Amino acid sequence: MEKLKIAVNESKSIELHFGSWVMGQLAKQGWGYDLSGVLTKIASNPFESMATLLHLGLCSAQKKSQSLNELSLDDAYDILDEIGKNSEDEAMKIRDAFLLSAFGEKVLDALKNLNEDELEKSEEASKKKVVKMKSK
Repeated sequence: MEKLKIAVNESKSIELHFGSWVMGQLAKQGWGYDLSGVLTKIASNPFESMATLLHLGLCSAQKKSQSLNELSLDDAYDILDEIGKNSEDEAMKIRDAFLLSAFGEKVLDALKNLNEDELEKSEEASKKKVVKMKSK
């Protein structure tokens, strides 16, 4: 199980737990069990995915199933907005802690490669836009 303490703002922090209970809840929602399926799910809607991970991580740190009824996904979106307003890095820790708990150390290499690929694509797209603008 991965435990993560994350700063919501300067005066408030929360604790998230990611383990088999969270993975089971995600499987019920159709996330699958393999790394590529989970990464595809996250990439297809990162905002909803992050809020879902935050919601389940909070519930897991409390009383699991009981917390699902007390904490709503809307609450998780509000907390995520507050976290993101203060630090995108803190928000990315949620994703990374979940992936580490579900898939272990091997996921760190996959994330590094994924981030490098995204950076290269972004740089290529930027270069194409500049070339198009110059040619007009």
